[in-house]
Amino acid sequence: MTVLSYGLYLFYWAFLTWKRYGQNTGEGISPSMEALSLAVPVFGWARVAAHVRAHRALAQKAGAPWRVGPKRAALAFAIVTALAWTPLVLRLDGAISFMDAIAFGLLGVAMVAAVAGLLWSLQRDMNGMWSKVQGNKLLDAPVWAGDVATGLAGCLVWADTMLTILSAPYRAGI
Repeated sequence: MTVLSYGLYLFYWAFLTWKRYGQNTGEGISPSMEALSLAVPVFGWARVAAHVRAHRALAQKAGAPWRVGPKRAALAFAIVTALAWTPLVLRLDGAISFMDAIAFGLLGVAMVAAVAGLLWSLQRDMNGMWSKVQGNKLLDAPVWAGDVATGLAGCLVWADTMLTILSAPYRAGI
């Protein structure tokens, strides 16, 4: 989902994992606000670290291993943020050359790869934790509307990326 959604799945994943955490701990957490906070530069890094700290504490309580530390996750997310925001900031003047489009496309691919690596590492730890918390019974994860929405939104971003690279009139805004 991360690749299909152009990394946007990160927000939905954060929503789902905070929601599940709140359901299992009884803590009053707003999964929507936690997920949206990731879009705020710098503050999002702190929220990623808080996410990892909270889930790592639950894993330790259950006796499950946890490999990803909060600082490592926040640093990885800082890299993701830099890769995601750079093309947006550089595009502000509106003029995009073919080489700019290639560079932006490569930055996008690097960002998606960084998100996928971060989520893969965190989900691996969470699967082990939930297995311990729920007595080795992992639940199937059905496809929800959020999965479909992030996938469709990502397909639009991939299409925009490809059009930006391949079409001079599109780059010119025609």
